Amino acid sequence: KAQITQVAEKILAMMNGSRVAVLSSIAPRTIESAEIISTILRTSYETHHALLSTDGQREDLPNAIKLVVAAQNKADVVVVVTHLEYSKSLIPYYAQHKLGIEGMSGKVLGPGEAWVFDINKTPPSLELVRPN
Repeated sequence: KAQITQVAEKILAMMNGSRVAVLSSIAPRTIESAEIISTILRTSYETHHALLSTDGQREDLPNAIKLVVAAQNKADVVVVVTHLEYSKSLIPYYAQHKLGIEGMSGKVLGPGEAWVFDINKTPPSLELVRPN
C-alpha cells in the first residue's frame, strides 16, 4: 500500500490539473490499488475483465488497447492497474503501435512502479515512476 501511495502521489504531482481515468482489472488486489490511486488522484475507477491476467487466463491485448484508447478520448491521463503479464505486453505494444516509441520490450515493472507516457509532447515521452 505504501508503494502504490507513493507512486500515485508522484503521478498527481505530474498531472497539472489534468482529467484522469483509472482502469483496473477485476482482481481484488488490483481493485485495492485502484482505490488508493483514484482517491489520491481525486477520481473514480472502472473495472474491466479484459485487464485480468492470471495463470488460467491469457491477456486480452486487443480489448485492453481499446479500453486505453477509449479512456484516452475522455481523459488527459489514463492509469491502468493490472498484472505483471500486461506490463510485459500492453506497455510495449501501446508504446510502439500507438506512440511510436521503440525499445520497450523486455522492460518489466517492479512492484508499485508505473510507466508514465506523456502523449502531449512531440515526440511522446516516457518516465518510469518508482516508490521512494
